[in-house]
Order: sequence, then structure tokens, then C-alpha cells
Amino acid sequence: MKQLILVRHAKAGWGAAGSPDFERTLSTQGERDAETMAGRLALRLSLNPPEAPPKLDRIICSSAQRTRTTAETLARKINYPIADIELDKNLYLAELDTWLETIQCLPEQLQFVVMVGHNPALSDLANCLVDNPIAGMPPGGMVYLQFGDIEWQQIGSTKPISEFFDYPARGV
Repeated sequence: MKQLILVRHAKAGWGAAGSPDFERTLSTQGERDAETMAGRLALRLSLNPPEAPPKLDRIICSSAQRTRTTAETLARKINYPIADIELDKNLYLAELDTWLETIQCLPEQLQFVVMVGHNPALSDLANCLVDNPIAGMPPGGMVYLQFGDIEWQQIGSTKPISEFFDYPARGV
């Protein structure tokens, strides 16, 4: 069974005048929201049946500073090694096709992957994959997708068997 969680980076600050977009960091609110969502992710993972605990195989994120910080916050909360986070420079401001191709090329031995990136492509990707479209993925938003016994290359042409959308302002 394939599991995929799409995460939009938490709220970013504006950065210093003239500083590149790539280097923008999380705002104070973004840091709080990243912690909140990391806690919710940890809780969701802990609610799985003890006989089938999920094993997160990989976290992949855009190499921009705000996505790295969001991914590291998630990793710390779920005890995933920060050094194992895969930075993908091609996901920085990538289009929908790049996201789909990245997912479809994942190694088949991976079953559970978290991907952290940017809008608008991440909302476009979520809406391409889910049955119930979302208006837009706010900063810190997560879409949890569970697919049946499929191959990664089928993502995009196969709908998930379950989906859940969560975001910081939603509450628990």
C-alpha cells in the first residue's frame, strides 16, 4: 500500500529587501504552525493499529530554506533522521508535471513518502490526485493520501482509497 503526504511549507517571512526568494525563512507564525502540524502528523501516525505501524520511508522536499525548515520540524517530531531528508532542487517552484514525474519515479520499495513544497503546484497536485478538490492548500497544509496496492507510476491515474486534508487553522 502506498501512502503519500503532501505538505505545503509553513508561512514564510518576507525576508530582507533584495534577498532571494529561495532563502526566505519561516515567519514566527510559520514556525508555530509547523510545530502544530508536526504534532498532528505524529498523532495521526500513532493512531495506526499497533500490528501495522506506518514506517515513513522518505521525506523529500524542495531545497528552499522554508521547505527545509518545515521538513526538519516534521522529521524531529516523528523521529525521522534529519540527515536523511532528501533535498530536490527540481521541486523549488516546480510545475505540476515535475511533481507528478518525481512521484512516479520513486523506487517501488518505498511505501510511505512525505513531500514538502510550494504553491501553486502543490495545490494543483493535490487536486489532481484527490476525489474532493480543495480550494487551495494554505501554508502548513497537509494532504494525506493512501492508495491501494499500486506502483508509484500509477499515481496521477489512480485515485486514493482514502484522503484527508488538514491545515493549521482547522483545529483538531
